[in-house]
Amino acid sequence: MSLTKLTHNPLNSRTCRLAVQALYFAHENASTRDRIRSQEAQNRSRMETDNAQKLRELEHEYERKKHLATGGTVFDRIFNAQDQTIIDLVKRISQEALPDGWSCDVKVEEFTHFILLIYLPHNSERPQIDQVTSSLQPIMKYCSWCLSDVAVFDSRHKSYLFSTRGY
Repeated sequence: MSLTKLTHNPLNSRTCRLAVQALYFAHENASTRDRIRSQEAQNRSRMETDNAQKLRELEHEYERKKHLATGGTVFDRIFNAQDQTIIDLVKRISQEALPDGWSCDVKVEEFTHFILLIYLPHNSERPQIDQVTSSLQPIMKYCSWCLSDVAVFDSRHKSYLFSTRGY
């Protein structure tokens, strides 16, 4: 049978047209499927990138603002830290409150009574009482409940004892 005979028969010509259309749509559907797959892959990739960026922004914001959860000042953050002993608490707050060059130590007098020892630099002049008391104010605010005494030693190892019971 020749091709001309197939096309003259109306039933065969419809069958051929349907076959050609089926091939055309099959080819078109395959390219459409590939295009849809690539678009969805791009969308997933974009969403993953956006989510990763949002996560980084949230972590950065958390790092910037986490002090608000534990307190607004350095002393609040130190006081609210959970992983420290009373000696560590008093020492860290004292180190933050005292001027540069001054050092401190915390000793246990009795089971619940602690003493704060503050040492002035050896090459310094005797500080004014206002300077000493202004440095002690944040220490007393946060640690007076556990300190029984505060001793300040100057360069000649002379001690000025401040009782916290009077604060």
